[in-house]
Amino acid sequence: MAAISTKAIGNQTAVARPEVMVVCIIVDPVTDKMVIKGNISGISKGKLLPPGGHVEPGESLKEATVREVHEETGLKIKSKDLSYRGAMKSIVDGKDYFVHFFYATNFSGELRDSSEGKVEWVDTKALPYDAMWPEARRIYPQILNGKRITAVVKRENDGTEIKRSKIFSRSALEDELDEGI
Repeated sequence: MAAISTKAIGNQTAVARPEVMVVCIIVDPVTDKMVIKGNISGISKGKLLPPGGHVEPGESLKEATVREVHEETGLKIKSKDLSYRGAMKSIVDGKDYFVHFFYATNFSGELRDSSEGKVEWVDTKALPYDAMWPEARRIYPQILNGKRITAVVKRENDGTEIKRSKIFSRSALEDELDEGI
């Protein structure tokens, strides 16, 4: 269970809850290209990332993923076509985020830019890691190779400097075997 930070406000204590987010790695199985978005605002401003964002109150992780993908890319994905690929706890300048990763190869629609950034298909073997968060270089290849990840990353200085990171991966098959025992 994650630690929840608190802050005293007068004689009351406010609880700072982690922000829950989703990321969807969408790969075209014919071209082996992945959708990447150039973020124009927020904590990821200037970074290239797969589509994703905040989970709204009352939404499931899959519902949020379907919504975010459509809003940011114009692509439609069905919940049943999302494969869960793990989670990362990210601490950026003291603020906690829980990021859940999904993977999809079944989608419809045409890729289009949105008010949140320009989107494009990029070859999975030539991802622009230098323009992504540093941990992407270790996380995305694992997910693209069918692994599930668990990660903890602590960043400081507006998120640009990694202070600590641990990334573990397992194959989806290993997870399925464990669940069956």
